[in-house]
Amino acid sequence: GVVTASADPVSGCEVEPLGVLRYWPVCSPALAEQLGTENADGTGDTDGTAGWGSLPLLIIGEHDRMTDDILDLHGITPDPGRRVSRIPSFEGLNDAVVAGLGWTVVPVPSASAFVDAGTMVRLSDDVHEVPLYWQRWRLESDTLEALTDAIHAAAAVGLG
Repeated sequence: GVVTASADPVSGCEVEPLGVLRYWPVCSPALAEQLGTENADGTGDTDGTAGWGSLPLLIIGEHDRMTDDILDLHGITPDPGRRVSRIPSFEGLNDAVVAGLGWTVVPVPSASAFVDAGTMVRLSDDVHEVPLYWQRWRLESDTLEALTDAIHAAAAVGLG
């Protein structure tokens, strides 16, 4: 089985909704200071500060498009010359944000502790919501049923 953002089942599988995982766009306080007041296109303001679309970006992998969705929401076109770094672990992504290497979206349950500590700041009040699903083989198995029950129990605690 797998937890996925896709409600479409793979052949031979069934899909069950788990809830919604919420994300905040965040960066380090030092990186946030570079923003200034943005023009409508996200390029920054006249004093030379960087715009949100120009800030270095951190993503989990090549299919990570949540940051683009946030920029689209604000009508900001990403600077094609911005630095994009792939950090293939959530712990590494959090560490990279705190170190000031770029901005990204982080699940609220993880980001809130960093925001409360002042090591991350929210770039906006946006909350990006991703519905999650449990996809599993369609077969009778006590082990698979126990795993499915555990997944649903964890989702009931951690997701909205």
